[in-house]
Amino acid sequence: MTRTLRLPTIPKELVGLTAQIALTIFVVELFLLMAMRTQQGAPASVIDHLWDAAFVTVVSAPLMYFWIVRPFVNAALAANAELQKVARTLDDALQAKSVQAEAHASALARLKLQRVILDRLAILSETDVRGTITEVNDNFCKISGYSRDELIGRTHSLVNSGLHPKSFWTEMFATMARGEVWQGDVRNRAKDGSYYWVHCINSAVRNADGKLKGYMSLRMDITEIKTIQAKLHDQNVKLDAALKHMSQGLVMFDDEQCLVMCNEQYAKMYGLPAQLCVPGTPLADVINNHVITDIYRDGMPADYLPERVAGIAHLKESVHALSNGNSIAVVRSPMPEGGWVSTHEDITHRLRLEDRITHLALHDGLTDLPNRTLLRDRLDHALAKLAPGDSVSVLYLDLDRFKQVNDTLGHAVGDALLKAVAERIRACIRKTDTVARIGGDEFIVVQVSADAIKDAAVLSERFIDELSAPYEVKGNTVSIGVSIGIAIAPRDGANQEQLLHNADLALYRSKASGRGTYHFYEPDMADRASEQASAA
Repeated sequence: MTRTLRLPTIPKELVGLTAQIALTIFVVELFLLMAMRTQQGAPASVIDHLWDAAFVTVVSAPLMYFWIVRPFVNAALAANAELQKVARTLDDALQAKSVQAEAHASALARLKLQRVILDRLAILSETDVRGTITEVNDNFCKISGYSRDELIGRTHSLVNSGLHPKSFWTEMFATMARGEVWQGDVRNRAKDGSYYWVHCINSAVRNADGKLKGYMSLRMDITEIKTIQAKLHDQNVKLDAALKHMSQGLVMFDDEQCLVMCNEQYAKMYGLPAQLCVPGTPLADVINNHVITDIYRDGMPADYLPERVAGIAHLKESVHALSNGNSIAVVRSPMPEGGWVSTHEDITHRLRLEDRITHLALHDGLTDLPNRTLLRDRLDHALAKLAPGDSVSVLYLDLDRFKQVNDTLGHAVGDALLKAVAERIRACIRKTDTVARIGGDEFIVVQVSADAIKDAAVLSERFIDELSAPYEVKGNTVSIGVSIGIAIAPRDGANQEQLLHNADLALYRSKASGRGTYHFYEPDMADRASEQASAA
């Protein structure tokens, strides 16, 4: 880039001054020359005088400039430059002062605006060093119920509710004495006796020398917040009591499968240590503890398998079998924001009761043998699943002389005798056989075998020998016998009604033959039974 050199600009005043000096020298020289020549008597024309004066002026003017004018001019220029520098400095200072004044004015305007806003929103008060109220705003009057005249000149003890101990206020003033801002929640009492809560921000006010002038307090009305907190506290207390005393275990996990909360019953139910009951505990840690303690009877439930645990929140119900024999019913409910809450109920007793009810519906209440309902079901099953070459034998047993024992020794002895008979029958049959009590002293045995006639005969002889042996019942020696009727399928019937009916007919023959024996069903037994019924 080419720069053009420029000579400094010569002030117009300097040019005029130089011209005046040159003109003055010229005039002086002209008169001096004319005077000198007049004295010498040397004739000279005016032109000569002018040329001589001009020559002298041309020669002397630069010398006069450099010796006299220039130092003076330089000094004047230097002084002028200094004056301009001072002027610029003053101008900069004035501008800075102007900017500072504008900033101060803006800050003051903001402070005024903030004061207006605080005055509208907050409860403000000022006191002197002794705590005497010197200023309050309208909000203070409104919330306390006191007028400004009633408050100014008094202390804040006027609105003291008496809730906070003396140490509370001592700590507050000690904090402000250290130059710190004190914050806290205070319950005050209004003029009408009602209570209100405020959050206080209190600070000491000092002058420029650091001397204490008083105190300023900014308060926010938090009565509604405190009311809500109190209600929430009461609800939490009730909830904690409910969770503690509820018979079910309750647990909640968030959308990241981390524990939100659980009650004591849940922790006790699964033997969880305290560190695993802390909010934030991952479900994976809880499951891992189940694995370590081997808490499940049949291995890890399907709910907690890796491929299903991701969607566990949507698995509604399941039952977990624990290694201690208990059964836990788990019911889950997804939460709108993610995660789930689940109840864990120990249904061991209920399941056992249901099993007992089911068992009693299908078994004899005295001997615990299958009853007529379960007998029919098993007999139908045996007939339906009968393999080629196999037969189903139905043995109808009726105790001999049982009525005599029951009538003479009483029902208690009779019931005990029936239990003993049931045990002896169980001891005689195979695990695949079925024995049922269908009446007072009547029993049915169902047996499946390839050689039904032989096996039924052998079993009948065993029954007669075992059941005829004496019994010791409640201090009594009792002897009874048994008569047996036998029907075999498919020879003697294709369904349970026919088989039971024909076995009953064969039993009737045994009774008629003197008891203590057994007979197989024969077709003519039905005809004889009909004839006897007609004759009767």
